[in-house]
Amino acid sequence: MSKLRDVATIIGSREQLAVLLLLYDYQLEHEGTTGWDTLLWVVNQLLPQLIEIVGKINVASTACVHEFSRFFWRFCRTFGKIFTNTKVKPQFQEILRLSEENVDTSAGNGVLTKATVPIYATGVLTCYIQEEDRKLLVGFLEDVMTMLSLSHAPLDSLKASFVELGANPAYHELLLTVLWYGVVHTSALVRCTAARMFESSAGLNMAHAQSEYEPLSI
Repeated sequence: MSKLRDVATIIGSREQLAVLLLLYDYQLEHEGTTGWDTLLWVVNQLLPQLIEIVGKINVASTACVHEFSRFFWRFCRTFGKIFTNTKVKPQFQEILRLSEENVDTSAGNGVLTKATVPIYATGVLTCYIQEEDRKLLVGFLEDVMTMLSLSHAPLDSLKASFVELGANPAYHELLLTVLWYGVVHTSALVRCTAARMFESSAGLNMAHAQSEYEPLSI
């Protein structure tokens, strides 16, 4: 609450802060982390270890899923959109490997049933709210629904994603878009999953729509 904790005060002024942020974005966009040892440590050491920890969380532990989603939301907001798109998302995507050839592999099924899915969906993909970000989130959830269904895997990770997103009414329409994708899918397995998710969402009343949830605020 003190002005002494304001980054602009620490830097010297809001104008100076704005200049430094522009230089930071330019560095990431044109030179990446080259020659920046501290940021290299964040990308090559800290972030992979955090993602590894996320993969060991029991998806049924809603408190852990929620807090790690909140943490990654703040993490991405702190380092910015360019950093999120070029450093954070690719590392999650490499772990999740959302591709058709992985539908029937135990490795693919394993990670898709873990807390990695809801934490990535709600902690990273909701961090920025442009149209392309929302499309990426919808596409990710649709892919997860499809792959879990076709591989007869547990749906806990998808349900956890719906619970977290459903905590904010702003995402209800997005979730309905994902559900409708499942309803009209050519596979009976995916349609069955969509029906189960509809039932789950109705029972949760979109998962405490009145609760406050910082990472998903827009």
